Amino acid sequence: MEDKKTSSVYNRMSRYADICFLGIFALLLFIRYMSTTMVSYKLPYSAECYATVLAGLIGITRITLSAVSERKFSPPALISMTAVFFCLSMAYSKSYDIQMLESAILIVSMYRMDYRKILKVYLLVAVPITVLTIIGSQVGLVENLVYQKSGARTRISFGFIYPTDFAAHIFYLSIAWLILRLERITYFEIISFFVLSGCLYLFCDALCGALCELLLAVAVLFVKLYIKLRVPIKPDKFVHMIFFIGCMILPILLAIVIILLSYYFTWSSDFLKKANFFLSGRPRMGNLAFSNYDITMFGDVINMNGYGGTTTHTFTRKDYFFLDSSYMWMLFRYGICGLLCSVGMTEAIMIKCRKNLFIIVSIALICVHSFIEHHFSGYEYNVLFLMAFASFESIAGYGKEKNRIENDLF
Repeated sequence: MEDKKTSSVYNRMSRYADICFLGIFALLLFIRYMSTTMVSYKLPYSAECYATVLAGLIGITRITLSAVSERKFSPPALISMTAVFFCLSMAYSKSYDIQMLESAILIVSMYRMDYRKILKVYLLVAVPITVLTIIGSQVGLVENLVYQKSGARTRISFGFIYPTDFAAHIFYLSIAWLILRLERITYFEIISFFVLSGCLYLFCDALCGALCELLLAVAVLFVKLYIKLRVPIKPDKFVHMIFFIGCMILPILLAIVIILLSYYFTWSSDFLKKANFFLSGRPRMGNLAFSNYDITMFGDVINMNGYGGTTTHTFTRKDYFFLDSSYMWMLFRYGICGLLCSVGMTEAIMIKCRKNLFIIVSIALICVHSFIEHHFSGYEYNVLFLMAFASFESIAGYGKEKNRIENDLF
């Protein structure tokens, strides 16, 4: 009787710790998300530092309470979390990018937290900021950057620092909404994805964001119809395994491809010139990185000049240097360990959710998007980056002991 009463107290304290942690996470997310807008007022840097420390303290508290209340803690999970925290913290110490330290703390602190709670906080913070920023940009309260290149369409940022950043927000918001809804997603919501894809192409000229949004809409519609119509011809286990393995290999393959294209890029090769044109200069920028910086285990400070944040620049076109591909971004800024750790966490989520097509397809499209765009490791965009150790047990396929063991491992 006494044990049950003690367990009840710990469970109640654990719930309070979860609420406090999610509140701090919401604050950090608000700060990071606002930094991608043209809103003039920003919270001071010290607020972000204090919130990061507080998130770590509350995270340790909630993990301890959870372990005591459940009377178990997985040793493999402890080893995995230690490795992730070490890699990302070392990346912060070399690159001086505080977001890596924030991510390390948040990832570990979200151990066994229900993924739906994390997604709900992300959407509750991100959606209002996005909507209000768009409205503010149209009524003159927020600077609306408009880029116009000769022979190209006008690119509108809608109050964000660059059109592709706005498009990335829309894409990742769609992903978060889909994963929260899963099989309950409606045809109206799927049509909304199609409409958003068209808008991103017409108003932002963000080809990668628009294409990935379109592919998301098509894939979700296919899966929805497949489930709704109850197609009698179901793929056997071998076909399902091949599809799953393909999705698992995808981020590794894409990382290898962009790294090799960048390393071997030369203007004397017609193939590499065409690849560079098709990928909007990503291989050339990557080649410059290989020429000017060394690849390290935990990254380095990489000085970049991008077009975001203003339509007038003090540097010339020749001085432009920006690593748009997430895989190249992580390789040079966070090192070999940082890249492997980030890809590994993505693989962990796919392993957990391998029975849910909606999530597998969503993560695969994130990997494709990251081949061109640099938003993979920014949790203000890709909140899944933080969820490697979160609990996905509420998704169909969990509950059996063997699945619980896999969930504990990551």
